[in-house]
Amino acid sequence: MGAIEQRASRRAFLRRAVCGLGGVALLPAILGGCDEQDSPPARDRSDASAPWTEEAFQQYLAYERERLQRAREDLQTLSRLSIEVVPDYDRTLETVLFTIREPGLAELLRSLVAALPAYTRIFIVGPAEAQAHAWQADLRASLGRDVSVLEARESAFVEVWGQDVVEHVSVAGRGALVLPLFYRYLNAQVSKSSPQQARTNVDGIGAALRKARLGRTFLSPVAFQGGDLAFDRLNGQRVLFTSGNSVIDTQRFYRQITGQPGQPEEILERLRLLFGVDRVEVLADEEARKLTVHIDQHCCIVPGRRALVAEVVEDPDTGPRLAAPAEISFEIRRAETIRERLRSLGYETVSLELTQAQLSHSQLPVNGIPYRDAETGDRVYLMPRWKDRTPTEAEIHARNAERIAALGFRVVPVDSKFYTGGGNLHCAANALT
Repeated sequence: MGAIEQRASRRAFLRRAVCGLGGVALLPAILGGCDEQDSPPARDRSDASAPWTEEAFQQYLAYERERLQRAREDLQTLSRLSIEVVPDYDRTLETVLFTIREPGLAELLRSLVAALPAYTRIFIVGPAEAQAHAWQADLRASLGRDVSVLEARESAFVEVWGQDVVEHVSVAGRGALVLPLFYRYLNAQVSKSSPQQARTNVDGIGAALRKARLGRTFLSPVAFQGGDLAFDRLNGQRVLFTSGNSVIDTQRFYRQITGQPGQPEEILERLRLLFGVDRVEVLADEEARKLTVHIDQHCCIVPGRRALVAEVVEDPDTGPRLAAPAEISFEIRRAETIRERLRSLGYETVSLELTQAQLSHSQLPVNGIPYRDAETGDRVYLMPRWKDRTPTEAEIHARNAERIAALGFRVVPVDSKFYTGGGNLHCAANALT
């Protein structure tokens, strides 16, 4: 088979994968829409456990190899340019991105949107299969703000965690967007390390942002999620903080796609080049587990070489503890590992307390949004707040707010329901400036 025929065959495979292979939607489209007559009836994503045929799996691997080559070329381009990433606490929230699968989920956004500065431009991405182009009027009425709705025509995978889908950078003085190597493991019933595991991406979200002129997009050859990245300036150097998940996930991907996992040092160097930093610091080597996924659920970098870090405390008014003791113990150790690592780098750590019940429910006070008001220059911290609190938890919230205010922030409480999905404010909102 010649090169042209091979590409045509892979395009045909991708169309089947997008529209459904054996009734299963396997991959988000990156090549345009599907012809309805070619599409078997769609099934729920929970049915994605159907076994691959060998032919289909080999075509999937070929598709991923081509995509990985494009990511490597994008990295070469970026490595020749001047790149800068602004720390969260210095971003002004002039442009904020949200992603939702259906318009009813806008209810989750309402209190956070209301707390954003009046000057903020709000973009909401939704999937084409949910006819996101028709949401705009309803979302403007529901949220009470002017919003621009973008339709991800080339991606079937859109969640409520806008922070994870893209990282905003400045490339040669102009805004640009870096897309992750992949977004989620597609089949939760297959081990992440299995040779048969497939992954889904958010390239289609990137295409929607590019069409809206929010920046040129680059594909990363390293796995990452925005919630697992934090940037700062330390001793005159630009530093990226992350966890070991980027290395672990990238090695799994490389092992499956190329047969070689790659060395951790090589992967971290690619991450350094990708974001134009001087150093990459891994705050926690051990892979995340059930209760928290990213470092933004354990810490928040703020100005003056300080960091807010989660600290689990006892609650005499004990609420329901949903997590197993072993999982709670793991998260306590993980938070302490991050704390000690930051201290070893010269950071002052400030504890934000939470109870074991709050940890089990993803009610995480460090998962707020620090920013600098573009009009007043004030430091502001959008702090998640939950209505169902024990008396002790109410006291903890007030104490945490005082500690943040003492660092020079104006604290704005935001009633949050994002915890019902396992995240919070920072997980949901992506500041693109």
